[in-house]
Amino acid sequence: PKGGDKRALYEVARETFLAAGYLELGLDHFALPDDSLFTAYEAGKLHRNFMGYTDMRTDVMLGLGV
Repeated sequence: PKGGDKRALYEVARETFLAAGYLELGLDHFALPDDSLFTAYEAGKLHRNFMGYTDMRTDVMLGLGV
């Protein structure tokens, strides 16, 4: 999908998650209120790595590529 279609799909998914009780943590991330990601979010201890948001601090990251 392109531009506006992508946004429309995201909005449908977002509303579906919110209606199911998920909470929005940030850019395209959702968690249930009893999930460790939400607990970290509330405590201000949410971290972000190359995979997305996490409740674990990443001290070392290796990048491999061509």
